[in-house]
Amino acid sequence: MIPNMPTIGIRFDIEKAGGGYYGFACWRVFWQTLNPEDIGVASLYEGDTAATISGRENVFCIAVQSFDSGAIAEIETALTRSEAFKCVCATPMFVEGPSCVAEPLPDAGRIDAEGNLVGDAGASRSALGAVKKERTTASGVGGQAPIPERAKPASERTRTLPAISSFEGLGTFLGKQFGTKEYEYGCWMTPEELCDVVERYADIILVSLDEYSCGASEDMCRVRLFERTPPGRRPIGFTGLYPFASLSEARTFGQDYRSVPEYAKALPRLADVRGKYHFNFTRGGSAENSLNEPFDPKSAIPPESLWGRLYQRKARFLSDLPDTEKWQASQPGSTVSTQRKWWQLRK
Repeated sequence: MIPNMPTIGIRFDIEKAGGGYYGFACWRVFWQTLNPEDIGVASLYEGDTAATISGRENVFCIAVQSFDSGAIAEIETALTRSEAFKCVCATPMFVEGPSCVAEPLPDAGRIDAEGNLVGDAGASRSALGAVKKERTTASGVGGQAPIPERAKPASERTRTLPAISSFEGLGTFLGKQFGTKEYEYGCWMTPEELCDVVERYADIILVSLDEYSCGASEDMCRVRLFERTPPGRRPIGFTGLYPFASLSEARTFGQDYRSVPEYAKALPRLADVRGKYHFNFTRGGSAENSLNEPFDPKSAIPPESLWGRLYQRKARFLSDLPDTEKWQASQPGSTVSTQRKWWQLRK
């Protein structure tokens, strides 16, 4: 933390917060009380206090630093009035100034001038996404857009999908058919192409769709394909169709692959990054790194319903874009007329 900067530490009793994933639980209480845009430009920190690390207390601390001392005072006032915080707070509730700066708290993101939670926010972003979803559900905001008939096939890559009898064979085929020339491990497809695949191989797969908040996005989307008979533990997983934390973070997408410069350069196109949204799906990562996570019937969907679910997400994100960005090509390497509706885009 920065010395001599207005600072407040919000102290949570770990046991009262429920133990386990207490960091997420504490951030959830924080965001239930405060909105990022209400805090203003600020830096966030989190972690166990020094006394907790040495075994003298059991406290998790969220710290906020801002040049606006008035914002710091408002944070304290809001949390003091919060019944949810009173149920999980430690004694004392707060630590301020140099005493807080002295705590060994790692970065937990920052709030930019537009009110976005940006940077490596981890549990903070995951909790913020969960709270936003709760508020949207409670308010009933976000009606369902009419679902148009999907143009089939979605592209030349899915025009003739071969017969495949095994789940292992499906995984091998997808890696080859949707691989990239820039990187041997790259695998990308549009939402429409993914729907073509799911519907074509419905006889050998089970499909799950998860919409959740995490450190990477407040509204992540994960589609996983499991072996139908018997239900397998290791899925073929795809993540995509989600917002970045901010427009600036979307613009830097791909820089983590500096060691593969051609792939880094191609990633914004492969992912179909428009505005602050990542529209296409990529295989692997957290979507497949769940060896002990079996198929969950609660997240299962009929293969034919995937298009409707993905369409709703895509329509919602597109409605947030300027018209000049709505009609960009949504397929890797394709060029399309801007006069066509996005769901009709074909290679």
